[in-house]
Amino acid sequence: MGDVNGISKGNYYSDRDIDALQGNEKVSTNAAINRVANHAGATEIHVLHGRDRTEGEIRSEHRDAVAKEWAITDLAELKDMAVEHVVEHVTEAEVGVLLLPGTLVKASYEMMKAVGEDGIVGHERAEAMPRDAMHLMIVGCLNGLPQGYVDGERARLSNSKTDSFVREMSRQLGRNDNPMMGIMQLHCDQGLNAARVMYSANKSPSEYLAANPDVAKRYTHDAAFRAGFDGAVFAHDNGQYANVMKALDERDARYTAHHVAWRA
Repeated sequence: MGDVNGISKGNYYSDRDIDALQGNEKVSTNAAINRVANHAGATEIHVLHGRDRTEGEIRSEHRDAVAKEWAITDLAELKDMAVEHVVEHVTEAEVGVLLLPGTLVKASYEMMKAVGEDGIVGHERAEAMPRDAMHLMIVGCLNGLPQGYVDGERARLSNSKTDSFVREMSRQLGRNDNPMMGIMQLHCDQGLNAARVMYSANKSPSEYLAANPDVAKRYTHDAAFRAGFDGAVFAHDNGQYANVMKALDERDARYTAHHVAWRA
């Protein structure tokens, strides 16, 4: 997991890599990560946002919704069902402490299992898995973020279904795609710089994003930019802000030396 108090060092960039950024500063994070994914064998284009629901979150939300739905259904049906051991005319308050008979438990389990296999949810989960891997690839290869923030995002995104795809994308870095990862690093650094402007103006994230719709748009749609912005907020809240900004200044100076337009 790394040193939680440290700063991430996900990738190395040569002078040639930095030179390759010149003229490509406006290439989107989506285009860059899809290029990496394509080289790793992906055959579809996936649209990432600043933060997408993970496969696990979709599964959990669906499970909670199903549980809520069937709890309500059982409440409505208990008064009308002539099931052994169920007290007739049971009140809603009593239902809260009532142990459902085995027949109802089995029926609810079967219903929940059937709904759990819902095709729409299954499709959403299938679509989320490559996005999880791509988000994980982005945050795992960015430099200059608080390690604690990176580790938290890895824990949220990582699972056995995504890890092999992440490893294959990682193998492409240094072969074909260091410039693509460099573009995402640039966008991350622009998110860090946006957060620096925010703190210089003594604004909270919600205040700053509300007052700056262009920044809010990037925050919503650009995964690398959001990682930088959120990483700066994490650093500010966890005593790492000065170190993160010092490392950012060094990268910004390098962009300037190579004539890369790093100011958003």
